[in-house]
Amino acid sequence: LSTWSDWSICSCSGMSGVNSGTRSRERSLLQNAIGTGSCAESSAEEICTCSNPVDCIVSDWGEWSICSHRCGSGEKYRTRTVQTEPEFNGTACPELADLGSCEEEACQQQCVHLLGSQVSGVVLATSLDGLSSPRDLAFSPTPGRHLGNFSSGQSFPTEGEEVWIANGNGHSITIVAGLGTDSQAVLTRKDRGWFHYMMNITAFSFNMQNSAGRDPGRDTFAYFATCQDNNNTYDGLKDPNFFQGPTLYDSSPAYKNLVRHDGGKCNPADECFFLHADMLHESPACPGIIHDPEEVSTYGSVYWAIDGVAGHLVRFDFQQPHGPGLMDHSIAAVRRYPEVQILRGRPGLHQGMAVDAAARTLYVAAAGSGYIHRVFMDSGQYTRTAREEYPVFSSQLPSFEYSIWACVKHDVFASGLNEPSGLALQNDQLFVAEHATGNLLIFDVSTGFQIQSYAASQPGLMGLTLSRDGHRLFGVNAATEELMEFRPLQACLEEAAPYAEPSYQRPASLVQDEDDLACSSNATIPDARLFVQVHSSTGYASNDSSVQNDSVMDSSAAALINRTDCEPNSSLNFDALLLGGWHCHRCLPDNCHDGGHCVPTQWSGYTCDNELHLNLLPGRSGSKSDDFVLDSQLVLQANRSYRLVVNSQGVPMHVACNELPVTSDVEVGILNIDMIEPFPDAVVGPGGLLFPIYLHGSTMTTVTA
Repeated sequence: LSTWSDWSICSCSGMSGVNSGTRSRERSLLQNAIGTGSCAESSAEEICTCSNPVDCIVSDWGEWSICSHRCGSGEKYRTRTVQTEPEFNGTACPELADLGSCEEEACQQQCVHLLGSQVSGVVLATSLDGLSSPRDLAFSPTPGRHLGNFSSGQSFPTEGEEVWIANGNGHSITIVAGLGTDSQAVLTRKDRGWFHYMMNITAFSFNMQNSAGRDPGRDTFAYFATCQDNNNTYDGLKDPNFFQGPTLYDSSPAYKNLVRHDGGKCNPADECFFLHADMLHESPACPGIIHDPEEVSTYGSVYWAIDGVAGHLVRFDFQQPHGPGLMDHSIAAVRRYPEVQILRGRPGLHQGMAVDAAARTLYVAAAGSGYIHRVFMDSGQYTRTAREEYPVFSSQLPSFEYSIWACVKHDVFASGLNEPSGLALQNDQLFVAEHATGNLLIFDVSTGFQIQSYAASQPGLMGLTLSRDGHRLFGVNAATEELMEFRPLQACLEEAAPYAEPSYQRPASLVQDEDDLACSSNATIPDARLFVQVHSSTGYASNDSSVQNDSVMDSSAAALINRTDCEPNSSLNFDALLLGGWHCHRCLPDNCHDGGHCVPTQWSGYTCDNELHLNLLPGRSGSKSDDFVLDSQLVLQANRSYRLVVNSQGVPMHVACNELPVTSDVEVGILNIDMIEPFPDAVVGPGGLLFPIYLHGSTMTTVTA
């Protein structure tokens, strides 16, 4: 017999849906058997697996759903079901859901119940209270904790709401305690190194998330991050190097979150300064920032901000803040989203951001384009490292993640606005402050329809925020330097009707299709050279032991105090001064008040040459000078102003000239001594003279020694 032929095709004819059949093969007779010989079978058959395809069969389309919107343009859907599933490589099923458009009657504007039929901007604080180009504001999540009932020589209420305000021109934050009450009190604070950490502050945001169940030792609840609209010019003293970004602070008043200018613990009379808990440097000229209330990260220190130079949205995760007084920026994750192009407005113009935590949606004001962008925060994916394209970054170490993300889902939520600035979100309503007009615009989040517009303020309106209970709206006007509450003059007469259909829900298959964007990532390990900080000349990543050394008195760092090349384009990088332990330097702005000059102490801070301290000893009555500790005799120069920091609770004292008071009584706080003719000659307490004031120097009419 010949060799076997190939098997025939598996025969499944007439057996639709059956997955087995038969096949055969043959061989030919080459020689007949002779004698008792025999021949084997010349054909064979066996059971085989066949593929008789069964195509998918679906039903007809069902009826269209209800429209997603009760007015205006919306969407609707219809569905169909599978009647026969495909088998044996049959035709796959087509889409089972289909989207269509729908048109309802035109939407009509409505009264917004939070603001009523007409709104009034009630002024609660002004420049007389320390506001200086106020740009953003936020309510403290822990009112009364930071200031307590007494701080920096002032009494404060601990009841009621407490709002914090970012002062762009003051490079500071004004805290308004007991807001709107008879006992309302204000205090303005800044960072000792405001010229780097808080210069031209234009936005800030508190971590308000206190229900994420994080380890209390790691939770950054009540921290806040600031955003500075500058390119790291040290108040115009240095050419920009763009090494700028969000600064993180702990609002707890514990030492070292708050320090004196010499780095010591604050006492009740001292001027206190914020000391930053961390800083990242990838968003220069930043006009907006907001905390992300996500519940996944270990510390809860995720913030979204705007890089005003590149026009990008940037996500910062401080991951493990280095804490006050330290400088390690190597444990963090920074993600750039170049696809989300945000056109900034004029310099110093706040660009608000708002988060819908339930929908995981971020709204961003773009003053330059008149847009409100909408970004789906959990979309997008890693594509490549950012170190090569954006070589100014915080740390050279591999633990510092710096990446570019793409395929983020985003769109323009609203357009045609006149310099949109502050944003605030309440339920399904987005409040927008128009800087150029002073108007408040309110949008329905579900439909994007503009519900109403209110003439609420003069032009210059910037930041907006809601009270913690969400029932009151507040804002700041940078031009008029006012904090305002927007109150309804007359309540709305009708109940608000929803613009979206509450019962409408898009099928899950359509939602998934929309999210399936094609995105290619680059998993190539970055060139190791990219981990050598390109920006090492700032000092932040220098391998030179003269910087980043807060534990020993390095001789090279100490030598930085002798540098005199303060010109804007000199080789001296001012960032290195801070990292070398110098908050006071001839090249840096001087923080001392009333004409004083700072005297530096490396790693700690500085003192002021026109400031003295007077402290009442414990258990003493204060009736005589021996009951006090005074830095030195009051030998003061003519034509200078001095600050006497007094801590003498229960013992009021004042400055006198010829036995007549020239200042008010102070127990805990600052006594100002102005050495101008007629010269003050004594500090006087309840029992009379405590300390004489001696004149040192010359005037037009007097020469003394």
